[in-house]
Amino acid sequence: MKRVKLFLLMALTLTVLVACGGNGGNSDDGTGAWSSDLPAFTDAGIDWRAHEGETVTIGIWGGSDAEVATRPKLFEAFYELTGITVEERIYADFLVNLQADLIGGIAPDVFYVDANVFPSLQADGVLMNLDDLIANTPDFNLSDFYPSVLEAFEHEGSVYGIPKDFSTLGLLYNVELLALAGLTPADIPDEMASMPAFLAELATGLPSNVTPGVIDAGLARHVFALEASGMPIMDEAGLAVLDQDNQLNYMQLLVEAYQAGHLDTPAGLGNDWSGDSFGLENVAVMIEGNWAVAHVQQNFPAVNFGVRELPTTNGSQGSMVFTVAWSINAATDNLGPAWLFTNYVNGVEGMAIMAEGASLLPSRMSVANQLDITSDPIMAPFAAAGAYATPWQHGINLPIVDREYGNFFPGALSGELTLLEAMQEIMRVANNEIETHMQ
Repeated sequence: MKRVKLFLLMALTLTVLVACGGNGGNSDDGTGAWSSDLPAFTDAGIDWRAHEGETVTIGIWGGSDAEVATRPKLFEAFYELTGITVEERIYADFLVNLQADLIGGIAPDVFYVDANVFPSLQADGVLMNLDDLIANTPDFNLSDFYPSVLEAFEHEGSVYGIPKDFSTLGLLYNVELLALAGLTPADIPDEMASMPAFLAELATGLPSNVTPGVIDAGLARHVFALEASGMPIMDEAGLAVLDQDNQLNYMQLLVEAYQAGHLDTPAGLGNDWSGDSFGLENVAVMIEGNWAVAHVQQNFPAVNFGVRELPTTNGSQGSMVFTVAWSINAATDNLGPAWLFTNYVNGVEGMAIMAEGASLLPSRMSVANQLDITSDPIMAPFAAAGAYATPWQHGINLPIVDREYGNFFPGALSGELTLLEAMQEIMRVANNEIETHMQ
């Protein structure tokens, strides 16, 4: 109960701050003209030097080694163009630290927003509506973004964050282990329903110390398949729905393959995550995000692997999309530099610097084409999924459901609970807490 009260107190405090602080004096004055703090938007382009000598503060988390190495190059290019210095604030516990700074009125001008927490931050009113800024910025070209990626930061048709990059899920396979079992990548089924039989066949030809497949059992990896029949995992009232037959069919495939010994979790294999299980050749195939590619290439260079799009579920292509946006603090008093930064890092030039240097999937289709990602046999399947993937987002209550899923679904894998019992327990505990919040 203390946790609920703290959550409500933080939300109330944020609401009051935004109501009092507004947009730091930068909002539309009723005439359609933005304040003088903004750079000039003209048909000829943007006055990039309008805030030369000023500073923009940004809130981020550390990121991969490649991201850490590439960010200074991005910021230097931005400084060369604008004369604006970027001041980083790297949060160790990102959401907790950011919320504390928002409550204290000292939050950065611009900060990362993960798609999963976007609904709650948007509802708290701490994210600036970017519609007018986008509309008045020449050549911003919102239609250049992958639709499924951009929609993760939209609310009622308005944009509150610009996605900097994205990740999707693909099926990675070890070429040599498949060959050892007398199989080829062409033998990997095109439909999820056929995967258990494929894993069983694979098991007969692999060494006893190699498991056919590895699974991350978290909800974030499986929402697209749970919803493949058109049944959302959250209803209109914001309550979890996870016990319908057309949802359980997919999950039952996972449970049966796990209990047959043809599928395991990283922990069950003695690894920290699937990327290590695959790189150490403890498994032959895995479903994982494109972040695993750099990990395997850098840490396990001898592994010969390929990637393909996920098998279809109920005849439909599916995957998950994980994305992070740059959003502007609704209470910033530094909107000019904040928008110049947001515009640049999400523009073609800035996004290309980061995507190429850190091996990220750019959220602009033009940048993906510029970097020829669609011709890369390893990255192309991940990029293709950006057109149809399901965002890891489902309203403000999803974190509660995700937590309880992590508590109970392992019981279905182990056989301690039936799959239906596990899903009903997730719903019972999560929905009780959600209904308490609603009171």
